[in-house]
Amino acid sequence: MTILPQLESELLGAHARRAARRRRWRRGSPATPGAIAIALGVVAAVGVAAAAIVFVRHGPSGGGGGAPPPAAPAPPPLPANPTRTQQREEHYLYLAEGNAIQRCDPSWGAPNRQPTVNEGSPSPALLSILGVLRRPARPTDKLPTRVVGLDHRVIPNGSLPPVQNIYVRYIRRARWRFGAGYYIVPAGNVNQTAPFPAACYPAQHTALERLLPQIPSRLRAGVLALEPSFLASMRSSSEPHEGICLLALNSTGGGDVQCGSSASDIEQGRTTGTGGPTGVPVAYGVIPDGVATVTLDYGRRTFTVHAIGNVWILPLQGHQPRDGFPDKIVWRSAAGAVIKTIHGP
Repeated sequence: MTILPQLESELLGAHARRAARRRRWRRGSPATPGAIAIALGVVAAVGVAAAAIVFVRHGPSGGGGGAPPPAAPAPPPLPANPTRTQQREEHYLYLAEGNAIQRCDPSWGAPNRQPTVNEGSPSPALLSILGVLRRPARPTDKLPTRVVGLDHRVIPNGSLPPVQNIYVRYIRRARWRFGAGYYIVPAGNVNQTAPFPAACYPAQHTALERLLPQIPSRLRAGVLALEPSFLASMRSSSEPHEGICLLALNSTGGGDVQCGSSASDIEQGRTTGTGGPTGVPVAYGVIPDGVATVTLDYGRRTFTVHAIGNVWILPLQGHQPRDGFPDKIVWRSAAGAVIKTIHGP
């Protein structure tokens, strides 16, 4: 994407001022180990302009026709397992994001997308890790009819999630549990919103600048160090991408919808969700082929459940945190070998 040179200059100048403030804050108050680690990871990143807008196209200077400078390295990803301090730092970035959206495009993110369907097939990357998608279709794979209200009004295609290019021939019911069907719905674009408006990236930085006085001094350095990674994540997560939705639906087509997981998210274990489509609170997730059991560690208690159709389900029995997210998840093969360990927040 190309932006005006003056905007680039303003953004880089703002980043330089921000870096100077970060150095002063560090001298004035001790930084947490987590914040120091994050800051070291982003030293090489160019700043808000490079992180949010990916790169700026430069023309030749002085008419000499020289080669353009190399693209700046991308900032590191946000921490996969953020510490409590990092979670607090990200909280302020989300606050700034909300303020920026109100200023630059209040309509962005409204859940007004209608689902669209596609008769094609998912990519090999997705099919290769989810065996449930590779099996032949069955009559039970059809999504339940959506019925709502006291008048039992029927909504055509009402059970489809609000994503684009749903591969309708590959919708599969992975399993049935506690009165609900768990359906994997692959789609060409599982992002439920339009791409994040370009004008909102500089607005995000401005909103964070205004928010700084409200951020505890011990967190400011970490918040500012995370900003390039946060902006890059905003861009990546708002762009169209292939993936799946996991639907937990009761017989009327109501229930829970978790959308947005790409093949990479599935392989890295970033698919845990919670809900209660029939009144039974559960935690659940999608796992790739080869995972036979999933062990969820809640500190004082652990639970092991079997994966069926690439989906695991755990009833929440009051012994786990109310949000259902464990401290640690361990994937094991049918032989009991550990495949992957995922640490929770």
